[in-house]
Amino acid sequence: MKILIIPILIAFLLSSCKQTEPISNGETDYQNTAYLTDEIINDFNDPFDDPFNIVEVSIFENTMSLIVNYGGGCSTHEFQLAGSTSVMKSFPPQRSIQLLHNGNNDLCKMLVTDTIFFNIENLSNEKKPGSEIILNLKGWDNSISYTYVKP
Repeated sequence: MKILIIPILIAFLLSSCKQTEPISNGETDYQNTAYLTDEIINDFNDPFDDPFNIVEVSIFENTMSLIVNYGGGCSTHEFQLAGSTSVMKSFPPQRSIQLLHNGNNDLCKMLVTDTIFFNIENLSNEKKPGSEIILNLKGWDNSISYTYVKP
């Protein structure tokens, strides 16, 4: 009887994920578009309130890339970048932004690292070349300077 329990236990553990290969290859090769909103996501029942860590943030022209890690590996994860419609009147002006994550109920426990790209033109203060704004990303300690570049 003990000999039969071990193979059944191993089969159960291996089938706990829907697939054996990670869903992510470490880099998301598409670009999302950041958007402006008056709402801040604080509701624990919101699908875009799953945990993650921001590892690195950089901007090249009008594209922000974020390296993030999160638990999962068996489902496709979705990210959105939302910015407040309000701009602080400072020099340069400042805008609060927030990265939102929907893990699609992924219960796998691998640590996944992804690079996500966002078109951030909508986060600019003015869509004029040279227009600068400081972006304050929730969960990131440093302010991010963004200067709009004409596409």
